[in-house]
Amino acid sequence: MATVYLLHKKTGLKRDDIKNNLEDLVRIGWVRQTRYANVMYGLNAENEYVSALLAFFKQTGYIGQP
Repeated sequence: MATVYLLHKKTGLKRDDIKNNLEDLVRIGWVRQTRYANVMYGLNAENEYVSALLAFFKQTGYIGQP
């Protein structure tokens, strides 16, 4: 899970661009939005496309097992 601020710091992208992209990703179901003290975002691993991408990245060694 990450905030817009954390994504901004890690990527260097503009906060407005991140917010716009996250809105699109939430709308298509690739990302989940959760409200705590701040709005948090995380991948929706239940989405078939996200699940396939995660499997691909694991198979290629780009990301490790959780």
